[in-house]
Amino acid sequence: MAQVKSQELREKADLREPPVARYDAIDWSFNLTTSEFICDLKAANALLHSRVSIANIQELLRYMTPSKAAEMKRCFKYVIESGKSHALNCNLVISDQALTYVEIFIERTSLTQLQGTIRPLLKLESLQEVAKLFEGVFDNTHHGLILTDDQTQVLACNHYFEQHSGFKQNELLGLKANVFNAGKHSKEFYQSMWHDINTKDHWSGVILNRRASGLVAPQELTIQKIVLQDGRVFFVGMTLDLADNLHRVADTALGDIDLLTQLPTEQKFKALLETYCMEYPKGQTQIVLAFQPAFESDRHHVETLMLSSFLARCKEAKLVGYVGKDIYLVSLSCLECQKNTDFRLIQHAIRRFMKELKNESSSHTAIINGRIGVSVLGFDAKTPARMVTHAMQAMLEQHAGEARNISFYHSEIHQQVKRRKNLEDRVAKAIAQKDLEIHYQPIVDTKTWNIAKFEALCRFKPVPDLPFTTQEMIGIAEDLDLIAELDRCVSILSLQDLPKIKTLFGQGVGVTINRSFNTKMDATQILTNTMEIIDRYTDTPQSVTIELTESAYFDSQSHQVDALNALRSRGVTVAIDDFGTGYSSFTYLSDCNFDYLKIDREFVTDIQVNSNKYSIVKMITELSHTLGVKVVAEGVETEHEVWVLKSLGIDYIQGYIFSKPLPLKELVRAKEYRNRFAYSGAKVEQERKPNCLLNLFKEGKPHLDPSEPISLAYQYIKATKVDVLPVVNQGECVGIVDVASLNLYLTPNMGTDLETTREAAVWRKPVNQIMKFHFTQLDAYTELNQVVNLIEKGHAFPWVLVDNTRYKGLLTQADVLRYLAESQ
Repeated sequence: MAQVKSQELREKADLREPPVARYDAIDWSFNLTTSEFICDLKAANALLHSRVSIANIQELLRYMTPSKAAEMKRCFKYVIESGKSHALNCNLVISDQALTYVEIFIERTSLTQLQGTIRPLLKLESLQEVAKLFEGVFDNTHHGLILTDDQTQVLACNHYFEQHSGFKQNELLGLKANVFNAGKHSKEFYQSMWHDINTKDHWSGVILNRRASGLVAPQELTIQKIVLQDGRVFFVGMTLDLADNLHRVADTALGDIDLLTQLPTEQKFKALLETYCMEYPKGQTQIVLAFQPAFESDRHHVETLMLSSFLARCKEAKLVGYVGKDIYLVSLSCLECQKNTDFRLIQHAIRRFMKELKNESSSHTAIINGRIGVSVLGFDAKTPARMVTHAMQAMLEQHAGEARNISFYHSEIHQQVKRRKNLEDRVAKAIAQKDLEIHYQPIVDTKTWNIAKFEALCRFKPVPDLPFTTQEMIGIAEDLDLIAELDRCVSILSLQDLPKIKTLFGQGVGVTINRSFNTKMDATQILTNTMEIIDRYTDTPQSVTIELTESAYFDSQSHQVDALNALRSRGVTVAIDDFGTGYSSFTYLSDCNFDYLKIDREFVTDIQVNSNKYSIVKMITELSHTLGVKVVAEGVETEHEVWVLKSLGIDYIQGYIFSKPLPLKELVRAKEYRNRFAYSGAKVEQERKPNCLLNLFKEGKPHLDPSEPISLAYQYIKATKVDVLPVVNQGECVGIVDVASLNLYLTPNMGTDLETTREAAVWRKPVNQIMKFHFTQLDAYTELNQVVNLIEKGHAFPWVLVDNTRYKGLLTQADVLRYLAESQ
């Protein structure tokens, strides 16, 4: 049977046209143990035009170019190690004017023996023959050829290239090849191309190039890097114009590949996905996208080619495929997310793919305007094949004109992603229109228990039937890289509110605004931008503190420090947020670039004397004070935490124990805490003497400082419905302000748009200019059975309760009458 087949092959071979020239192969062998090289010397000398015998492999290699000689050595090594035969084509340079193109075949016949043949394929005996061959290749009429130097400056091109590019050779000489750049590919696309050329010596693919007329056309392009023996570098480009031939391969498959897109078919994609899902690492979720772009009819084939080229090299896509009729398949991966939880990871994976698509391809708009279906393994599908079916079904169920362009087969994921998209739109719109609410939380001085400043915190306005938390919205702003713009909006709005805050709480009160470094914007740019906002929106920069969040992004050794010091030189103070949670926190502290240090609530919650938290906070506080930095504890929620922190010397405290963040219109309530803390012994003494006047005093009633404005007194009386307010200085009541005395200074226009400059000046007057200096003072611990006697003796209301001279509380006539009525 074998003899019959051999006979048939010989007969077929005899029917073929004889070659123009035939050269006999030269047999050779090489002993790996003795390094003995044996070949037909007569034939070898005739081939090499040499009378010197070839005694070893090295003598053969010297006839090759250095790069081919190195490749030849790798071939020998491969055959020795693998035992498989191999062949290599190369030029043997015989002389300065002649060369022979040969095939060198190598096989291993035993553990110690290699053998093979050197088969001449083409002999060129003169430079004229070499020139003729070069001209024949360069002047072909089927492909464009362009030659550039190492700087990509054009040296020559053939007639085909001139015809299809519209450029004449004399117009291109000396120009760089980027003259053909159509502006359709991203910077990353060209970086990837040149990375392949420089590392692999070639690149091949489909590209959109600009013609001389300005039109953009697709072409296949192969770029080959050539390095000559003297080190000179050239680039040869071979092009094939595709503009008139795209329809010939549309929706045509050859084997498992679609010819037009050169992507796997649907069946091949499913098979590859099945294999991938068995091999992918645990802890990941697999996603399949099916999409049908809305291509422009006059650019349909061009855009198909461009999208397919992008998908073939897409980094985010694990697998890609083509179904036909403009339907594409893409497999993505993300970290595993649990059912009934946040599906942000799935959405982030899709967003990363879309971002790469937008950067790398002009097809982004066509896909966004088309239809996209999504299936997630483990949620709506148990098998890879079912994922493809579900993704296509979700895509095809969309109807023309629908607002949504991404549809999830899994209804819960779809609702979650739809909700997320609505929130993203809300965040982007609120920031763009500065449609935000600012709430202020007091930061309290532990020495005086007065409010030193307010931290400005953003709040997004509620949306009907779309519940959310502030932290969720801030997280979305970070995902959208809008956090810098959000901080900017909050800064502007809070600085615009600062004069009103000062009117309510005095000129010494400041505001703290947050600036996050967790953004693509450079830290120096953020600080510079902050200074510009302060310069524009306030004339009291000394009342502003910048709280730096995500400070791990701040380099304390760089030029960013200069921007920080520029802020401080203008009177702005700087605080570090969440101190103690970052590795480099102590580096920031030792560099003394900050004025305040905020201790994270992690170290504050449930702090106990002599606990580890206690020791850490004590150490941080003592070190900070040594360096002249003041300490703020945030997230304080209990009185116990307050007194422990105060005993450690904490300068300022912030938390719900004093007040939750309040909008400006309710900010007057922020001082309601003061009676609980300004005189810390009152509560203990009340418990020790339960039947005394102090028991009638309700904690939380406000009082005033002498320097606080009349406007604040008015706001207190209006908000709390009290008739009188005590004025307290350093723990002693120095006067009272009642409704009657306050009305003497108020007019109907005060606090309105009709307010005059003179009225505004009165509004800002300190209460010590209108308070009454004569009032009734009684011992706070007077027993309650003396109340009737006190009234009969003519002690006028209100009664200011004192311990010696220290203020404890204030009782109005209504308080006492209520007590008498309840005691009947």
